[in-house]
Amino acid sequence: MSLRAVWIVSAKSDLPIYSRYFPSVEARSRSTLGNLFVKIPPEREFVKELLIEVGLREGGTFVESRDNCDKQVVYPAFHLKTEHGILWPVVIMECKGFILCALPHDDNNPKIIPPICQVSLSHMPSIALALEVLNGLAECILNSKNSSAEGNLPMTEVIQYVNVSLPFGRPISCDISVCGQLGSVVKGKAKVPTWNPMPHKGKSQVVLHIKEEVRSTQFNHLEMKDSVDVFGTVMCRAEVEGNAPEISLGLIQSAGGNGSGLVVNPGVCNVENLSQTSFRLRFYPSNSQPLCHYSLPLITDPPIFGAFSIKVLFKIADFTYSGTKIDPQSIVVSTAAKVRCSVSSEFVSKVYKLWNSEGEVPVPASIFAEDLKVLLKQS
Repeated sequence: MSLRAVWIVSAKSDLPIYSRYFPSVEARSRSTLGNLFVKIPPEREFVKELLIEVGLREGGTFVESRDNCDKQVVYPAFHLKTEHGILWPVVIMECKGFILCALPHDDNNPKIIPPICQVSLSHMPSIALALEVLNGLAECILNSKNSSAEGNLPMTEVIQYVNVSLPFGRPISCDISVCGQLGSVVKGKAKVPTWNPMPHKGKSQVVLHIKEEVRSTQFNHLEMKDSVDVFGTVMCRAEVEGNAPEISLGLIQSAGGNGSGLVVNPGVCNVENLSQTSFRLRFYPSNSQPLCHYSLPLITDPPIFGAFSIKVLFKIADFTYSGTKIDPQSIVVSTAAKVRCSVSSEFVSKVYKLWNSEGEVPVPASIFAEDLKVLLKQS
């Protein structure tokens, strides 16, 4: 079980005070739910619908399913209606004037979406898990020295708690004492990458690497075209100061790429098309994970042309490959009693060509229709 997203909302703001999305969980949820998947709406729409659902903002019009006095509310889980469908379950907790929200994804029973008014939380362990995460988040806010006044959110502690307790959206520890020991905020030169909660000592660096591979089969024949496939991977390894650094980069391709074969990793937050051959990727770095894969479908010529030609000449004395030989004792010359006879043999190449070390014939075979029918009948 994992969380698709976490929010901290205030009734006084139209946007979340804090939000953290987990694209890898979102991609897994889209894959497992199929047609039942409901994507998360934009932040402004999410906050509006959430405040209306909990009764902190008027909806403008009366909706019986939402505003009826007989409506059964299963606290702390809510159904949140969006233009794409119903988000379920949105787990909510109040803490010091803030609304803490979490949207879980159940890997074991992902397609269980019960009716709005009839649900048993005992059958939804993902709700209990989300509630445990929010409890730890509330404890983090209450214990912070920076949140003495109501409405003041200790952003540093919140970011640290989410980074340590929810790596890639999967809760590992909701105890703030454990999270504090793993990712304690240290002044000075300590570096804390998002993929490693332990403090890191050293220079901040971002290492980007493009690995491009080519597959080619060259036939050197007029009737057979050479085949070429070029594909590559963009890798990033970052050790940057800060708990949640965001990195953006521009990716430029040649005219042969044209962007048609670009596939980004779910961990990439946003892809912006700057032009037909250039893109901007925005992401949170992880430990040497690929950012994107691409292929170049318009490439037709291999980068290196080669010819394998060894069309071989050899001569072996006193040898025949078939084993044929002449018996010298059997030679008889009728006109002379004694004749010196010499017997020799040699094995010589005539037309001996070596090509295609894979053993595949690159020349199409011509076959008549009648012969083809006979072969099909025999098979």
